[in-house]
Amino acid sequence: MDAEFTNHLHLNSAEQNRLLCRLDQGSAAGKSAERRRHKRCEYRAEEIAMIVQHPGGGSGRFLVCARNISASGLSFIHGGYLHPGTECRFLLRRADGSPMALSGEVIHCRHIGGHHHELGIRFLNEVDPHDILTPEQIEEAGGLISGRELPTLRGSILVVDGSTTDRRLLVHHLKGTGVEITPAATPGAALDAVRKHEFSLVLCDLNLKEEDPARMIKQMRSYGVNCPIVVLTAETDLQRLLQARSAGANEIIGKPYSPDALITVMAEWLEHASIEDPIYSTVEDDAGMAELVVDFIEQARRLMMKLQKAIDAEDQMVVRQVCLAVQGSATGYGFGAATAAARDVLKTMDTCDSLEESQVQLRRLVSICGRLSCTSSVRPTRAKGSDGKHV
Repeated sequence: MDAEFTNHLHLNSAEQNRLLCRLDQGSAAGKSAERRRHKRCEYRAEEIAMIVQHPGGGSGRFLVCARNISASGLSFIHGGYLHPGTECRFLLRRADGSPMALSGEVIHCRHIGGHHHELGIRFLNEVDPHDILTPEQIEEAGGLISGRELPTLRGSILVVDGSTTDRRLLVHHLKGTGVEITPAATPGAALDAVRKHEFSLVLCDLNLKEEDPARMIKQMRSYGVNCPIVVLTAETDLQRLLQARSAGANEIIGKPYSPDALITVMAEWLEHASIEDPIYSTVEDDAGMAELVVDFIEQARRLMMKLQKAIDAEDQMVVRQVCLAVQGSATGYGFGAATAAARDVLKTMDTCDSLEESQVQLRRLVSICGRLSCTSSVRPTRAKGSDGKHV
């Protein structure tokens, strides 16, 4: 391993293993696993390269020992303290041995003895642990990466992707969800399909050979295709992504993607999807945020009641006001899905003459805001001042 990376643990393999086993025994006796939205799999890697961007400036390069991994984060032990919110980058190894770079931020750091600390990292983008763990490791963990039951989907899906292997992989990930899939390898085949059939949702890549995919999306809309169009692509060029949005794409998901996250997004867009899973805040565990998150959830409920009344009265001005309120604040409380849904309503309203044409987007916003949840079972108690009032 590169000599520039320093290992502050100062433990041999046997000592690291004993420490990890002690941590696992402590977790088994606690209840923290009940709050996890993704199942964690044991992931033992003694020397993972980590680059830390210190909040006060400068960076550090360390070797740390991994404990477990999930789609959303990594747990490891380190011979030092890192402040929550510290940005980190990791170099992991895929199951096939190839390198994999990941970025994230520290969400907790606790002292476990001596100069050793156990840290939790939340990835900036969800990963598929199948890429990192071997089949044997997954089997030992119970075979399921997600700790929750995925929603059941219903409808007809058009999958547009020029890569045969990517299409086959996507079909595999959607197997058992209940959707009927029609594959298309080219924009021409996709346009021919939407002329002949009505689809519940379109999934399309941006790397298509015959023509500009944004033009294909625009043509679909001109043909009267009103169903959600979700772009699933490895494309990172901002101009091309904006063109897809302007052409009529409702959502953009980057490759590589988490199958669980993709199915959840599809469920939010499909009108007849069976989805009741709560949507949890990504910042609830941050210091002082739990009560604020609960207050925002209550505010979102009130806003949705106001929104429904405005929809019934066809009051576009109030609908716009509610959507602007959600768009401007939801992400700050860890509910990015609500922000995206509100933004899509506003975008559709800007191009339509009536609320009727925004019904798909409005239903999605109401559904998402109705499922905003806090993992804390008891509402945090506010402190009281000397006058007996809450402060």
